[in-house]
Amino acid sequence: MAYQMKSLFLASLAMFQIVISIPVSIVVYKNVFQIPYFSFLHILVVFLVLGIGADDIFVFYDGWRLSEHDSDVVSMINGNFRDSLILKKRMSIAYQRTISAVFNTSFTTIVAFLATAISPIMPISTFGILAAVSILFNFVFVITVFPAVIMCHHLWFIKKICSARAGEKPYDITSDEKVHMESKQSVMGNKFSTVELTAVKAESTINMASHVPPKEEVTSDAKEGNRRSSIPDENTDPNRNDVSDSDMTVLDKFVFKGYLPAMTYEKNRIPVVAVVVAFGLLIFGVIAIGFASQLGPPPEPEQWFPEDHMLQQIPDDWIEDFVRGDLDPYVQLFIPFGIAGFERPDFNRFEPSKNRGNVKFDNNFDFHPAASQRAFLRACDIASNFACDREACEEGLLIFPSSVRCFLPSFQAWYANRTGGLSTEDASLSREHFLGNLSEYRSSDPIGTDTLSRSEKQRLIGFVDGNLRYVRIDAVSTMLESTATIDLEGGRGRVDDMTEEINSQAPPGMDNSFGTAFVFVWVETELGIVQGFFLGLALCFPVAFLVLIVATSNTVVSFYAIISIGFIVSTVLGVAQWNGWSLGIAEAISSVIVIGFSVDYVIHLGHVFVDAAHSEGLKGRKERFVYASKKMIPTVLAGAVTTFGAALPLFACQLTFFPKMGTIMTSTIAFSVLFSIGFFMGFLLLIGPTGRIGDLDWIAEKIGLDRCLERYGCLKRNPQAPQKHIEDPKASAVGLHNSIPESSVTNGV
Repeated sequence: MAYQMKSLFLASLAMFQIVISIPVSIVVYKNVFQIPYFSFLHILVVFLVLGIGADDIFVFYDGWRLSEHDSDVVSMINGNFRDSLILKKRMSIAYQRTISAVFNTSFTTIVAFLATAISPIMPISTFGILAAVSILFNFVFVITVFPAVIMCHHLWFIKKICSARAGEKPYDITSDEKVHMESKQSVMGNKFSTVELTAVKAESTINMASHVPPKEEVTSDAKEGNRRSSIPDENTDPNRNDVSDSDMTVLDKFVFKGYLPAMTYEKNRIPVVAVVVAFGLLIFGVIAIGFASQLGPPPEPEQWFPEDHMLQQIPDDWIEDFVRGDLDPYVQLFIPFGIAGFERPDFNRFEPSKNRGNVKFDNNFDFHPAASQRAFLRACDIASNFACDREACEEGLLIFPSSVRCFLPSFQAWYANRTGGLSTEDASLSREHFLGNLSEYRSSDPIGTDTLSRSEKQRLIGFVDGNLRYVRIDAVSTMLESTATIDLEGGRGRVDDMTEEINSQAPPGMDNSFGTAFVFVWVETELGIVQGFFLGLALCFPVAFLVLIVATSNTVVSFYAIISIGFIVSTVLGVAQWNGWSLGIAEAISSVIVIGFSVDYVIHLGHVFVDAAHSEGLKGRKERFVYASKKMIPTVLAGAVTTFGAALPLFACQLTFFPKMGTIMTSTIAFSVLFSIGFFMGFLLLIGPTGRIGDLDWIAEKIGLDRCLERYGCLKRNPQAPQKHIEDPKASAVGLHNSIPESSVTNGV
């Protein structure tokens, strides 16, 4: 940052401003939104804000830097206007050129984070809220604090240095600008007053005449036999620099001496390099979509530590070095009876460790009647033989028959052996006597054919405060725990079908069974992540397209931009698939965030490309391409380098989530730059809009809605080549603001 802005003062205060937005956001996050939850996932916000904040800083700083070369500012400098008025004009121009771009990119990024906030997974949801608040405050600080920092830097450092140089003005202009201004004065006469105007009059005369758009000159290249357009303007000539070599940064040199000459190189009037780059990235993006489409939910719970980490080696050694039972790798199922639900009156989802709630038991549950016992035995039989044709199931069954842990036959045998052959279903058996014997059996050790241990009996028979509140059946399903989530979801559907059949044949009080397993919690989590992923994409892409339409006011540019964003997202997800990753937490979060990151660069470039026609009167694709490249690509690259650097510390973390996010962030930045300056700008150069084609007002005119939209304030015309005005000196003398078009002056009017 200090290298790009050539000021340690600006870089230090800009970095402080970005960092201070984080604790301010946390205060709002905890006190306004009343969210106390903070986990390792939220630490990622620091790295995101550093990258995004630096990009906004560079955009605003470049707007301020380029305002010095604005024609109105140059006119005021040569007219000996007061420094305060010149600075005010420069800051106004910087705001006009950057505030909408910074707002659009910040808004899109905020929407991307809010898209993660609607996720049903609470940690991901709260992460999105904190990130969105942080980006909002960063935007507020950029448009309020940083302009003051720039002004202090100018007054305390730049002006003093310039004033200390003998014979130099505080505002020096380039030799090209001096020649340009002298040529304008020779045409229009002495229009710059040397008398200092009052502040009110200066405000009314601030838009003094600017340059006449130079005519296109045609030269011939005898060696190649090609006709080439040479526009003698530093903004549109790819071979002409408005920055001296000594003042160029590495990024400037890349654009002026590498990117522009290469992209505009023509062979037989065809920009060969641009064609190869643009269509090569088009093919690459289509291939990336194919790889991204193969990304699916993870087949097993995510691994949070590297393979060589001791916390990861412990469960690995437990599995690999110790003998496991034949059924250990399979999903353990639990089928309880007597539970009506779960009560959480005081539960706060943002404090999951507190007030977790209480089990709600079914008051109609009664295990004593013979009908209830027979229903339980029938449930055991159904579980042992229930068919399953889903991908996750083996052997055509849902449950291994030998794994069903049904305590009632053992209890009946235990009771018959104790009472001389009496049955627990005997109508003469009182409820108190039945429950007393069941409680005694629950605390007994296995005897004879009884294969259930005391601990198993205590799990299967639930006495709470001396009352029997539930019983359950334990079993092992034929589904492996390592089965893909989507397949486990199919198997869980068969579990629901099984319990539905059990309940349909049970009497009241025993018709409340359901099937559950610990692995189903992970299935629900993964499905929530996937659901949030698709909801985020469904929300972010339309919003991004609308923001692009508003920012560029051109449908063609917006269409190319949204295609670029789609390719960027697909390529980043393709990288995840190439690395063997699945659609886990990091991938689901990043896929939505990528949209917010990737839209920044194309918005900046597209906005300047369209503005080249509106403010500079440039009609051709090449001229607008060169203008946008010179004005914005160095800024885009500076922001990209900073964001890329902010993600590098993530690779040093041991928790695998952070290196994974670092890979995704760096890939996002790299591919965003590649597709923005390669694919997006390449297509604008080759088949981009010319003149007003694609502009919203142009479309409105074509379909006959322009006057209607203007009447209701829904359409603001953007003239393709607005005529800038100069003030009539005679009218100024009497305080009247009479403007005449500059073209009239050149015609001798």
